[in-house]
Amino acid sequence: PQIEKIKLINEETYGAVLLGFKYLIEGKYYEAVSILVPQIEDLVGDIVKKQGMKRYRQLDVNLVEPKMLGSLLNDIERLYGKDLARFMQYQLIDPAKENLRNITGHGGLKPTTPELDKKAMIALQIYMALLIQIKPVDKNTQ
Repeated sequence: PQIEKIKLINEETYGAVLLGFKYLIEGKYYEAVSILVPQIEDLVGDIVKKQGMKRYRQLDVNLVEPKMLGSLLNDIERLYGKDLARFMQYQLIDPAKENLRNITGHGGLKPTTPELDKKAMIALQIYMALLIQIKPVDKNTQ
């Protein structure tokens, strides 16, 4: 039931996450991590937006850009508390720790990367920790 919350937030993300979990269950950890980790950032951006916060930041009068994951995690901290935000930051963007988002987003993840099974399980933990915190969101909410 926790995963179903994603469907109410963004149906396309839901489909991608389900595919990632399918790969995880099949033991295809490289494929699972390759899908699941980038979808976390997209899901967090959608959650922030659905909760009335900005997904983009204004750089100039005519220039906006998506918030980076660190900024989005600050919003997650305001919404759901420091523990969840710190856990996600620790696993996703701390260069001294797992750094999953940066490794995945910058081409560092390879089929030969050590401990892919561990990385896939961490992605699963992140989804569960995040989804348990949120109430289902009406997909008609802007």
